[in-house]
Amino acid sequence: QLAPDSHSRVHFCLGDIMNIQPTSFPHKFHFIGCVGVLHHLSAPKQGLERLVNVLEPGGVLKLATYSKYGCQQWWNPLKKFLADHKPDGSKDDVHLLRQALLNDQDMCTMMQEFSELYTMSGCCDLLLHPCETFFTLKDLAGMLGSVHMSPIGVQFNSLPLDLANRKLFKEKAPDHSNMVDLPLWDSLEQSEHAQFGRMHTLFAAQASVKPQ
Repeated sequence: QLAPDSHSRVHFCLGDIMNIQPTSFPHKFHFIGCVGVLHHLSAPKQGLERLVNVLEPGGVLKLATYSKYGCQQWWNPLKKFLADHKPDGSKDDVHLLRQALLNDQDMCTMMQEFSELYTMSGCCDLLLHPCETFFTLKDLAGMLGSVHMSPIGVQFNSLPLDLANRKLFKEKAPDHSNMVDLPLWDSLEQSEHAQFGRMHTLFAAQASVKPQ
């Protein structure tokens, strides 16, 4: 917890992203981080629109969403596993479900490194969320374009992965110095599904802002 006098400029607000309006806050934001949210919405494009509406001109939006290619290895086996076990969502049942998953050799091999498995909220989010959408980078490029945003950066979940992927990008497209061509990243990810891991992490700004 923060000390009472340490966060005078911090304001906490609990709400529904789909209810955000331009008048919801006293000001717009220079940076918005939306990590692990859009893929849980029934209308992710509308959720993105709500965020862009409260972003300052020239502001930066960080998005992290499930990768269609990165998740396909474990998602279908997981759904079959859940169908066989029929979890009821109670706390005790989530504990039993996680233990059964870790005791299953195939499921454990695929998922034991997923950090969400080791907290109650993370486990519920990973295993039991009622709404899941998976995106390709082409999907994300189209969504960003529809709200007049452009990618200005991509992020990987480790330095070795970052260096290896950027080296591959340079080999495939030596003239693309800014490395934010999402269709090209998409073609690379199709050939190597683990390239981004389970989630794409992107930074975007208004289409007039040049990538760094």
